[in-house]
Amino acid sequence: MKLIGLEKAGYPLPNLNQDCLPDCEEVKAAIPYAEHGNGDLLLFDAAQRLDKPVTFYGRIDGTCPIDPAVLRWFLMRQRNSADVECRLVPHWLHAKVIWWVGVGAYIGSANLTDRAWNQNHEAGVFLTQDELDAQGMTERLDGFFDQVAAQSIPLDETIYRAQRQLHERLKQIRKDAYLVQKEFEDGHAALMDRNSPIAHQPARSSFTMRKRRFVAEWHETLAYLRPLALRVASPENRPGWIREGIPPGVQCDQFLHAYYYTIVDPRSEKDAYLGHYERNSRHAEAAMQDALAWWKTSDFDYENERDMMERVAPLFVEHFAEDRILALDQETFAETLACSHAFGMHSTRKGVEELGFTRSPGAWPKILAHARMIYDARSASGSHSGPEVFRYVIWGPGDVAERIWNAIHEPDYRLDGVGVSTLGEVVGWTRPNDFPPRNQRTNKAIKALGRKIKIAP
Repeated sequence: MKLIGLEKAGYPLPNLNQDCLPDCEEVKAAIPYAEHGNGDLLLFDAAQRLDKPVTFYGRIDGTCPIDPAVLRWFLMRQRNSADVECRLVPHWLHAKVIWWVGVGAYIGSANLTDRAWNQNHEAGVFLTQDELDAQGMTERLDGFFDQVAAQSIPLDETIYRAQRQLHERLKQIRKDAYLVQKEFEDGHAALMDRNSPIAHQPARSSFTMRKRRFVAEWHETLAYLRPLALRVASPENRPGWIREGIPPGVQCDQFLHAYYYTIVDPRSEKDAYLGHYERNSRHAEAAMQDALAWWKTSDFDYENERDMMERVAPLFVEHFAEDRILALDQETFAETLACSHAFGMHSTRKGVEELGFTRSPGAWPKILAHARMIYDARSASGSHSGPEVFRYVIWGPGDVAERIWNAIHEPDYRLDGVGVSTLGEVVGWTRPNDFPPRNQRTNKAIKALGRKIKIAP
């Protein structure tokens, strides 16, 4: 028998799941509340990757205890496999039981939510299959699941649609309730800190050092980009197809974009930029002059770069302006954010069902769907909306590098699915005269030109 909780209390539940899945025969779970974040569906995605049959009993009532995205996950898979089943128990299901049949069972307090698995004070016990057999609990566990099954109804399209509609109707109510809750908690000193006291946090000294390194590296690269932007935009280097008035930072970003995808050609070999760095590092200025001469003649298809400069860049300047971004409707926000190259690259890698589709709709609809999710999302602590986080990063007080760091690491500003590259790029597109756009591709292009620069893993 093991105590199951987070590391400070016992064996972590995510670790237990990882250890039990490979050897179990199937997974049975009875848990009232479940949510689907921006990553894997807890427990079930990992089981599916190992081809383990899954039976899930969740709760159904007028509060929408099972995230409609979870219901969709099951509905899509039930159509194609008899090894996946979701059944819903009206009102009274409160147990939290996971049985990795043949390996053991968890009985405890954790729902299928990120807070429960990674932040809350939760407690439970794990009994191995041998312990269950020895204590006569295997038959009783079978009886428990039989009893729950007898009181359940199968998930179907009608139930899914009804719960999805209910979820939409409850959104504003929950938002209003959150504001009341926050107002109350902000007025009580003991409740103001909403950070989990037991979720894993890096040692503060290590955390502080990492932050300092990040900020220093950010400013070092910025010190390189600013003069480069002026050089790229100078008349002797600017191609004829770029009209006057395009901000130097935008021109620089698209110069590096074209150089990386045309000259370096990352599709030619893994880490192709490293080979260019080895060749150019001893003669960086000569490499830069060659690159600028290539840019000036523009002997390549530059329509994408022109579109980014003339259509996309003004969208960010207009829509993500300090006095405008919080007033945007969902579609305007989404259509603007979706134009970020880094955000688009990340979005196209997300699962089809995760974005609300039954089959792949193509890249652009996936990117737009993800951007709409970001508009509706709240930060990890729940204190800020998606647009509020972007306004803070772009226009907030203090050092922009520190704000980006906070948006990646601090719960008040962290948004799932939004990384450093997206934030750096969006800041640059919105404020190109202050901060040239930058992302991981920017860093790789700079390194390919012979400049020693750190590339994040």
